[in-house]
Formats: sequence, structure tokens, C-alpha cells
Amino acid sequence: MNEAEFWDSKAAGPLNYYKGLVNNPDEKLYRMHVYALSLLGDAKGKAVLDMGCGPGGNSVYLARNGAKVSAIDISPANIARTKEWADKNSVNVDASVMDCEKPGFADASFDMVFGSFILHHIDIGKAAPEIRRVLRPGGKAVFIENSGDNPLLMFFRNRVLPVFGLRKSSPSEYPLTAKEIQAAGGCIGPVKQYYPELVFFRLAASYFFRDAHWARAFFSAFDDALWLFPPARRLSYYKILEFTLR
Repeated sequence: MNEAEFWDSKAAGPLNYYKGLVNNPDEKLYRMHVYALSLLGDAKGKAVLDMGCGPGGNSVYLARNGAKVSAIDISPANIARTKEWADKNSVNVDASVMDCEKPGFADASFDMVFGSFILHHIDIGKAAPEIRRVLRPGGKAVFIENSGDNPLLMFFRNRVLPVFGLRKSSPSEYPLTAKEIQAAGGCIGPVKQYYPELVFFRLAASYFFRDAHWARAFFSAFDDALWLFPPARRLSYYKILEFTLR
């Protein structure tokens, strides 16, 4: 199964957007998206590229806040969902099936680029020059991503989960390393990293308890307590990257 087929299969089923934004009833993911979107600043009247738009929650959110949104995804089913969600919200989103490593837009087309869990599904070495190319001078790119920096999580991901057949990733998914992020920053521009939510114990609910609501709440409480200690925040499997074009 290739990437497009994988995400087409994930897009099956009715539209379901938690608080109108994320397609998972997870408060942590919702808050992370709100925080990441806030880093873009005022998007009203700005040209924004939603890279790897998925089912379109972020695209519609940005459009409802006055942005001129172009949304791309490798999955035709995701693009169909994005268009349907935009129609339901009476906003315009220019959604197209497109390879995020080779976006077919002219140079300096966008003021902002946004992405939710996309860079670790593509070749970031190929994507970074394209992000820089399509951004206008002074533009900004914000991404919610996973992290390969926690050796304990990487051990469970690579050695424990496969034994139980619990890996849920797509064919090309990989955790981003600090080296890869810094290399992307060297291409696009200075990068800042944020940890507004700690996602560590929370992963146990996803992999071992079928993401049951009680399990999410139980393990998220541990993460929220751990987040109070700033050095521990970098244990999180999820973080936010903010690039500013030089």
C-alpha cells in the first residue's frame, strides 16, 4: 500500500471534526493545533498553503479566519473531504491532489505555509527547498510534527510495537531528528521549536487501549503533570516547528 492508498483508506467514513478542527476527539491534539495556528499570526487576506491538508480541518479554520487558502494532499479522498468540509462551512478552499515534495505553485506564491503531521511523511530534504521557494520574503512556515529525539519512545516504536503488530504508521512515516530539522532550518530560515503540550504517556492510550476516552484522560493527566517541569517537555513525541524565511 502506497501513501495515497493508505490515506484514502483513513479518509473513509463520515466527516467528524472535534470542535470543528481535528478529526479526533482528543483535547491535546486540538489545543496543539490552535497553538500552532496562532503562530501564523493574523491570516486575514493572506495567501496560505495548507501542505498535506488531510481532511481539511486546518484549511477551513484558516479560511474562516479570512485567509486565501490553497490545500494540497496526495490522497484524492482527503481532497474530497476537504472540499466537502469547506462547502459545509460556506468558505472557499482551493484544494488539489498534489505531491508535497513537488508543489506546483509559482515562486513566492504564499505568505504562510502550514502543515499538520506532514513533514515526517515526506522527504524533508526535498520539501524544504520547495517550502522556501513558494514562500514570499518574510514568510512563515509552521508545522506540527513528531520527534525522534526521545530514545525511550524510539525504542518502543522500533522494538516493542512491531512485536505486537501495533504500528499504525503509513509506509514512509519516520520520526524527525534534530539534525533533519536543523538542516531544514538552514534551507528555509531560522527555526523555533515549541512544546505547548506534552504527549508521552498519552501514547499508551492510543496503542494499548484503542484510544478509549477514559484511557486518553488518564494518561493525559500524567503528561499534564510532567509538563509543569520545563526540561521534561522535550520528552514529548509531538512538537511545533516555526520557520521564518530569511
